[in-house]
Amino acid sequence: MVVALAFSTFAYINKRFAQKKDVWLSSLLLCVLVLAELFLGLNAYAVRLRSVNEIVPGTETVLGTASHVAVGALVLASATVLFLICLGIRRNAETSHSSK
Repeated sequence: MVVALAFSTFAYINKRFAQKKDVWLSSLLLCVLVLAELFLGLNAYAVRLRSVNEIVPGTETVLGTASHVAVGALVLASATVLFLICLGIRRNAETSHSSK
């Protein structure tokens, strides 16, 4: 679901804001991070299934889970930056329309 939302956001921004490179790059970064998060999540799950009987998690389990959490935080930060950029564009557009 999140992957579909990220790619639909990218398609919308690519269509509407193609001339604004900062918005386009932010949405592209969001898509790349969401894909990375998806694969890291699958990897973390697979590693956890293999180490279910271990008392202390191994390095592979810890690194897989920690990288999944770190990239998840980057996804959240990237989505927030994209929202703030779009909000700024919208406010600038409203200000320019009201001054005419």
